[in-house]
Amino acid sequence: MSTHPQQECLACRISGTATFTGLGLYALWQSRAAAPGGRASKRIIAVFGVAMLVGGVVRWRQTGAQAQQQAEERAGVPIPTR
Repeated sequence: MSTHPQQECLACRISGTATFTGLGLYALWQSRAAAPGGRASKRIIAVFGVAMLVGGVVRWRQTGAQAQQQAEERAGVPIPTR
């Protein structure tokens, strides 16, 4: 466990955000009325697209220190208090 929170590079944040956002936009494009497929499958794809767009926003706003803390909490690692 590191005593200093790791900072994430800007390029990592940009590429992660772009990946989530691109996937979300593509899924929403595939769920449009003119696309082939049934109504239920288009709704599922649309929900997935919106979830990916939300993931892009969360990814952009999350700093390296927050990500490290959340990972440690999920792993059950005690976090030192200051």
